[in-house]
Amino acid sequence: MVESNVHFPTDYNLMWDSGRKGLDIIVKFMDKYPGEVEGWRKIHDWYRRMKSLMRAVGKASSSGGRNKEDRIKDAVRYYLPIARELHGKLKKTALPIKDKMDAGLSARLFVYLDF
Repeated sequence: MVESNVHFPTDYNLMWDSGRKGLDIIVKFMDKYPGEVEGWRKIHDWYRRMKSLMRAVGKASSSGGRNKEDRIKDAVRYYLPIARELHGKLKKTALPIKDKMDAGLSARLFVYLDF
């Protein structure tokens, strides 16, 4: 048995994971082809916003108290539109496919977008 850092896969965690991996692929293309991938000047802001909203949902769902259900709904109400916006932006991004590695990365991006 090996100790590993695995979190319980809830929907909001999976949404964060797929968004993060999609952004990671965009960063790889940006590093490989500087200036050819347009529209991602503020990519680090996407990471920050998605992670902070994901953590807000987690905090709302793990803490107790009055109006817990309302706090969870409010957190998700902020998280979902940003996740949908990121999904649309990732889907519309034109990636330069110049070799087999690029094709593989692009295919992996669509796996994350299908979530």
